[in-house]
Amino acid sequence: IINIFGVTGSTIGKLFIVVHRFVVIRRTTLIEDVWSNRINCILTFILLVLSCARCVSIFFCGYAIIVRDGVRLVTFIDNECNVADKTQSSVINLIYIIYSVVLTVLTSRQLINIRRNAEVRAQTQKFIMTQQRNMFIIVSACTVSHLIKAMHQFCWIFAAYFRLPSLNAILINTYAYPHYLATYSASLTLVIFSPRVRRLLMTFRNV
Repeated sequence: IINIFGVTGSTIGKLFIVVHRFVVIRRTTLIEDVWSNRINCILTFILLVLSCARCVSIFFCGYAIIVRDGVRLVTFIDNECNVADKTQSSVINLIYIIYSVVLTVLTSRQLINIRRNAEVRAQTQKFIMTQQRNMFIIVSACTVSHLIKAMHQFCWIFAAYFRLPSLNAILINTYAYPHYLATYSASLTLVIFSPRVRRLLMTFRNV
C-alpha cells in the first residue's frame, strides 16, 4: 500500500512539474512562481486524494499463498488483483507519458523561439537558457524513465493474464530497475543539473 501510494503520488507530482514547466516557458518573463499558494494547495490535495484512492482496491484483494515446511506464507496478491493493479499502473503511466511528451515537445519549441527572439543582454540570455534547458532535461528524463516502467508494467500484465510463470519470474527479478529508475530519475537529474539543489544539499546557509 505504501509503495502504491508513493508511486502514484510521485507520478502525479511529476505530471504537475511538466505542466508547470510549460506554463513558465510560455511566459515571456520566465518567472518560476506562476502558481499561487492556493493553487499549490489544491494540487497537493488532488495528489493526496488520488494517491489514496489508488490504494483502496488492495483491501479487497485475495492473496497468493504457498506452504513451506508446514507454514502458510503470503507471497503476493492473487493473480486477478495483480492484473488489475498493473493495469491501473499502466493507465496512470500512459496518461503521464502522453501529457509529458506533448508538453515537452511544446516546451522545447517555445525554448527555441525564446533563444531566437530574446531581447536581453547576452549574459542574461545565457543564464535564462541554461536554467530552462536544465529543467527541460530533468522533465525529459522523467518521461523516458516512466516510459520504460510502463513497458515493464505492460509485460507484467501480459504474463499475469496468460499465466506465464517463467516470464513473471523474470519480471519480478528485474522489477527494481525500472521501478527505482522512474522513482529517482527526477531527484538524480535535479542534483546533476541544478547548481542550486547541489548547494542546498552541501550547506545549511540560505541560497
